[in-house]
Parts: sequence; C-alpha cells; structure tokens
Amino acid sequence: MKKLLSLLLALLLMLSVSPAGAVQASLNQRMATRSGPSTLYTEELGTLPQNTPITLIEQVMGSVPWGLVEFEKRGLLYRAYTGMKRINAYGEVPWGIQEGTHTQMQAGSQVYYGPGQHYAPRQEYLSAGQAVLAFGWEKGYVMVEYTVGGKKVRGYVPDTCVQGFTSQTTSAQPLQAFINLSDFNPRPGQNLVVTFLATGGTAPYEYHYIWEDDIDFTGSGIGDYAQVSYPVKEGMYPRNSISFYVTDARGAEASQRAQFMPQNAQAEEVAFEVPANRVRAGSNARVVVWAQYSPNVYMGYLWYDYRWVFEDTAGRRSYGSMTESPRQQRSVMDYTTSSPGKLWLECRVYDSGDGYTDYSSPVIEVY
Repeated sequence: MKKLLSLLLALLLMLSVSPAGAVQASLNQRMATRSGPSTLYTEELGTLPQNTPITLIEQVMGSVPWGLVEFEKRGLLYRAYTGMKRINAYGEVPWGIQEGTHTQMQAGSQVYYGPGQHYAPRQEYLSAGQAVLAFGWEKGYVMVEYTVGGKKVRGYVPDTCVQGFTSQTTSAQPLQAFINLSDFNPRPGQNLVVTFLATGGTAPYEYHYIWEDDIDFTGSGIGDYAQVSYPVKEGMYPRNSISFYVTDARGAEASQRAQFMPQNAQAEEVAFEVPANRVRAGSNARVVVWAQYSPNVYMGYLWYDYRWVFEDTAGRRSYGSMTESPRQQRSVMDYTTSSPGKLWLECRVYDSGDGYTDYSSPVIEVY
C-alpha cells in the first residue's frame, strides 16, 4: 500500500511539473527567486544552483522580462519568478496577465506556492475580506497578490475563496471578446498599449492574442483581462491586425479583431532610395535599401539577398553574385561603374516558408 501511494505521489509530481502551455527550459546561471516579477517582491527561497531542473510557465514584461518557473526543492514543488536572461527556453513562451484585477477574499485560506495543495504552503494565511489583486485561474486556484511587511507577495489560493473567481460562475450574457487600443495611429518609438477583455459566458476563460502582421508577438493565458505594451518600430506594415480569441469553461468561443496604422508606415516590404539616378562611368553608384519588419518572415525581420544587374549599351546583362543581408533595416549598397549602360539592384525577399518575392530598384543611367 505504501509503495502504491509513493508511485501515485510521484506521478502527481511529474504531471504537475508540466502544466498546459508550459515550456521546457534550463538555467544558464544561478537562479534568483522572487515571489513576483520585480525586486519589489519577497525573495525567501534564496538563490538556487544553475543545475536546478525547471519548467517555464509563462513570462511577464516589467522593466525587464521575468519568467515564472516551477521546480522542486527538498521534495516539495514551488513556483517563483526569475529574470528571463537566466533562462534558456526550448519553445514559444506564453505571456502572462500583465495587470491584476482588484478583488477580495470571500473566505479565509492558506496560500500555496503553486495551484494546488501538492505545492509547498507559504507562511501566509489570508483572511476573509482582505484586498488582493487576482492574476488568473489555473486548476481551481487563483494567483493573488498581497503585501507582507512592506513587500509584495504572489501566491495561490482556491478559487472558491476569491470573490468573482468561482470556477462554476455562469453569466446569463453570451461570451464576448474586446480589444482597446491606446492609439490607432501610433508613431515609431511609441509603446502601443493594448487591453484585452473577456465578459459573459462561464468563467474561467482561456485567451490567446496575436499580432497577425508581426509573427513574433503573441500571448496566451487564463483570466478575463490582459494588457500588453507593444513597441512600434520603424518600417512597420501600414495596416497591422491584432486578434483576440477567448474560450470559456463550457467551450464557447468568441473573438475580436482590431487594426492600427503606424505613422510613416512603409507600403512595401522593401523601399529603395537612389541618391543619383545618373552617374558617370568609372564613378560610384549607390542604392539605399530600407527593409521593413514584415509578416511571414522569421521573427518579423526581413531576410533577403541582393545582387547588382548591369546592362551595357548593346543590351547585354551581367549579374553580380547574390549576397545575404539578414535583419537589416537600412543597407547602403555601392557599385563602381566601368562603362556606359544601365544599372539597378535586385532584392529577393524570403518568407517563413520556401517562397520569395523579387524587387528591383529604380534604374541608374551610366554615361
């Protein structure tokens, strides 16, 4: 009987170390541990060795990115935050809820380091009526934030103890998804603040958002509210689409889509600037390539090849060799002419698959 119980406990621990959406990861240095995503939170677990096995649950953007990791210490399961710079992640890391929801405890509860009583208990006990910030639901537990001795703390309590987060709560209203943008025409260098909200249906909610024209910016989580700050880059697409997808506890689905148009947006993937469209033979010709951040390209950056094409006065063409120019926003290309004719630059832009699109610069006359 004892052996059976030990096997069941071991199985439970293995299952809990890999929750839905978690990413396998390892440490590249010793791991500092905080109960929340900044140095304003408690650090009672100390610093752990680099060889500590971890699973990465999600990441949150503060002044720097922080990762919520799960690990075992002295036979007990814990979750804590550490800087993403300390982590090697082996997969796409989901984004957690950025802003908590103000609520309160409707019943007293012990606090745990993770979503369940198989995680280590924290020292704190929260009383009914205590104000907390709620950061989403997982497996019948809610992550809440509170204060102890002037320091912030995050931990997990049963959903039945938190006002508004009972897992069986049902609304008479249909499930709806909303997106709010801080600016529909942001300028480069500005942070676009995007708020996602789910209402109605049956709590809890699972959500996923994606910038459809910038494939390196997606996120997912559990809860009815998320807010992200997105850096607007030079050379972005003129029409950027953001989609928000929500599923409630009964499987109902809802979605919403919004668009924004950055100022000075570039209409094509590449644009050319030709300082002089007529040059003397034997002198230098120049083309400047402006490459925008593009959809369907790895991490949203253009990866392209370029080559010079020269056509002499008899119509014969000569081609330079293809040269890679990955992830450059502005590239200056020079060519020393030798005889009269026509000269231009070809760019071959690759997508995330095997396809590509060819672009040609304006023609430079060589006399």
